[in-house]
Amino acid sequence: MKIALVIHSKTGNTLSVADKLKETLTKLNHEVTILPLSPLNPDVSKVSEVKLASMPEVKGFDVLILGAPVWGFKLSPVMQYYIANTVIPPSMAVYVFVTQYFPIAFLGGNSAIRGYEKHLSLKKQKVKKAYVIGWSNQRKREQSIRFFLKDLPALLP
Repeated sequence: MKIALVIHSKTGNTLSVADKLKETLTKLNHEVTILPLSPLNPDVSKVSEVKLASMPEVKGFDVLILGAPVWGFKLSPVMQYYIANTVIPPSMAVYVFVTQYFPIAFLGGNSAIRGYEKHLSLKKQKVKKAYVIGWSNQRKREQSIRFFLKDLPALLP
């Protein structure tokens, strides 16, 4: 199965989770491509300010996994911009995750997941499964990542 991992990562935390997911999925014989979102201005605070170096295309992939950090208790504006300005085939299965500083999902993670759901619904897409990975507590972070790496591959079509 061909899987696109579209990732926005400012500090490298979200990308580190994507790298681990790619390694896990590759061992399960999936073809995985990480497509990073590279904003020309990494400190944008509004979707209207976002300009990307390139717009990764996901046509030709079977599954799309989106990963981004929580910014100001919301989905990062970079990921919001990407979703609004890309074509996602209607038959594509979409999974999402966010990384956030706080260890508890209701401190921004849940709101960011709702952001994914809102923006994807405008594209007539539904999130198959969503994950929140808190970063501040190392034990809980590693536990969340292990769960993510075990759970998501089991859900793939």
